[in-house]
Amino acid sequence: MKKLMLVLAVTLTLILALTASAQGPGDWTEYSGNPVFGQGVEDGPKAYYPSVLYDADSFSDHGAAAQYKMWYGTSGSQTALATSNDGITWNDQGIVMTDGYHATVEYYPAGFAGANTGGNPSSVTMYYRMWYWDPSHLYDVMAIAYTESPNGVNWYNDQPVQNGAVPIVSGIYPDWNRGSYGPCDVLYNPGASNTGTDWTFTMYYDGTTGGDEAIGLGFSSDGTTWTGYDADSDGKADPVLSGTYVSGNWDYNYVSRATIIKNANDDYEMWYSGGVWTMNHGIGYATSSDGINWTRDGGNPIFHKDDGVTWRDSRTYCPAVLKDGSSYKMWLAGKDGQTGDYSIGYTTAAPPVLEVEIDIKPGSCPNSINLGSKGVVPVAVLTTDDFDASTVDPDTVLFADAAPLRWTQEDVDGDGDMDLLFHFKTQELNLTEDSTEATLTGETFDEAQIQGMDTVNIVPPGE
Repeated sequence: MKKLMLVLAVTLTLILALTASAQGPGDWTEYSGNPVFGQGVEDGPKAYYPSVLYDADSFSDHGAAAQYKMWYGTSGSQTALATSNDGITWNDQGIVMTDGYHATVEYYPAGFAGANTGGNPSSVTMYYRMWYWDPSHLYDVMAIAYTESPNGVNWYNDQPVQNGAVPIVSGIYPDWNRGSYGPCDVLYNPGASNTGTDWTFTMYYDGTTGGDEAIGLGFSSDGTTWTGYDADSDGKADPVLSGTYVSGNWDYNYVSRATIIKNANDDYEMWYSGGVWTMNHGIGYATSSDGINWTRDGGNPIFHKDDGVTWRDSRTYCPAVLKDGSSYKMWLAGKDGQTGDYSIGYTTAAPPVLEVEIDIKPGSCPNSINLGSKGVVPVAVLTTDDFDASTVDPDTVLFADAAPLRWTQEDVDGDGDMDLLFHFKTQELNLTEDSTEATLTGETFDEAQIQGMDTVNIVPPGE
């Protein structure tokens, strides 16, 4: 039965995909000690455009041993590296790339064979790939470059990327992708078919007319030759997120530097930089079911330079986001308008708790419980117009701090919808004789937190 439920849960439409999101304005908590790195910290370097990775195994001796690594833009249009074990206290490792910045870095624990060119020692396995902006180019595809590394410090096979069948950078005015300020984020799918929109590498990148900026989408089988997303098959790449061009909107004509996460249920989340006449005014959030068509959050921006936070009151942008279970961590760049300091701050978001409808001892009223009983208490999680009970992961459910003894799928309330009915050992319930209500908690298979509450009537033993 449990295997059947899992199949049902992953095949049914998860109607809570958007409401379960934790990224709307007000859901993020800024670290009180911000900024955590950069010129705003004593003796810190100029730091912006962060690309942050986490590895529980501290990158397995593939470079410095630390759970967090951050490649960041610094003085001289270069890229440097910092390491941390908590994401808050950082140790600067210095400049690792002198040819460019605006980098996005990806880590491959299993390693890959680097091309034996460009000085790559053939006996060394590569574990890191970097895509970055080469500031010596703007209006051609060489604006985006690629390199790879065994340790995140020493980089080999440095080369410009190339246009594929549909150019990602056209070099032609007034195309939205006439030029580029570099990559935004790269997603990796080793099992891809390399057809349609299913490719080993998917890159979200900056496109610019020379004025406005938008976010484009490119596909590649090798990470170096890229074909642009062409919505109307006219041989020209099309943006997937542009400015709104609605007067008064915070992201009127500039959107760029972004993080994209593809979730287990194949929906996508994006945190992007935006503004009016420049892309560094704030950070917004958008969602997508396919990675191509995006819907902005109605409460954007999440953060803005006008929030009244000194260290980022001139610029607030460049979100680097990691998902930690059902919670999120973000590192963002800021500029202090008074001191001119460029720094990086830290913020977190916990998922909202979804209120669900439960029924303790279905069919009974009041819900009497004898805490001295050696029996069980049935509790149903009900399917409603707003919630599908089959999306609940039974292994995460607790009722009054007790795990279920067993569970079944059935129509408990007779409305034609399938509910989940759990049974809990009475003597394991964390209730007292003064309890008047009890709470059920858990998660959906999509890791959304749920909570339901119902009344209880604690009766004396023997009744």
